[in-house]
Amino acid sequence: MALRHRLSGQTVTYGHRAMSAGGKVGPTPAAQRDKLWRQFFSDPAQWWDCRSEKLNERYPDFKHKKMQDALWLRDRRNPPWVEGKLAEMAPETVQVNVFSWNRRLARYVKAGQHEKTIQLFQEMRQKNISPNSFTFVPVLNACASLGALQEGRQVHEQIIRSGCEADVFVGCSLVDMYAKCRHMKDAWRVFKNMSSQDVVARNTMILGHVKCGQGRKALELFQQMLQEGVQPDFVTFLGVLNACASEAALEEGRCAHEWIIARGWDSDVSVGNSLVNM
Repeated sequence: MALRHRLSGQTVTYGHRAMSAGGKVGPTPAAQRDKLWRQFFSDPAQWWDCRSEKLNERYPDFKHKKMQDALWLRDRRNPPWVEGKLAEMAPETVQVNVFSWNRRLARYVKAGQHEKTIQLFQEMRQKNISPNSFTFVPVLNACASLGALQEGRQVHEQIIRSGCEADVFVGCSLVDMYAKCRHMKDAWRVFKNMSSQDVVARNTMILGHVKCGQGRKALELFQQMLQEGVQPDFVTFLGVLNACASEAALEEGRCAHEWIIARGWDSDVSVGNSLVNM
């Protein structure tokens, strides 16, 4: 019988079973691995397939969505039947972990690598990785920055198919993309279907109209905000001041200036520059 005793450690091993320092006998690591693989094959939907995102061998091949249990294909403790069972599984039985892809998309956008962002999203589509709302926001931001209307429309189609169109952040990103591509009719269609037309969504519409040279429409939106009880914020007034400047709307600009002073924003450099310009 094999005997191994460690006074300073947590485990005492006798034969094929492990004993804790407190004297309780538990399963061996091999038995634990056998149990995890049986759980994996009994309900693969509860696991992420991480194989496409592995940066090194220490990163797991499969990871439980809730319990964070991990499995490795090259683990010497794996039962011999695992490889055969995996070969029998359909390729898309286990959902690919989309979160790491989302992190890469966000990093590319933050670094201003908008073309790489769109390329990575296209790679996700080729690998049949199901996107979520956190996927679409950086991709739409990249399309908006590049003025890539065609790619933006394709992303919009995927958003509709995935059921993420009702998400407020996705909706705002869609409005921003269409506005920056100077397609305000499409921006309005998205805006009207949004479940929550909050200040962020309205700011996006105001700034979009200003960018398209439609300052009067932007001011009408601002008045509508006030009538409906939606409180403007710092970004709102940047858009309003630019709209006033484009329309030579001095009286509306002075009213906006009073609002800005009342809120203590007149010392901000961006606001100050917009006031001087107006």
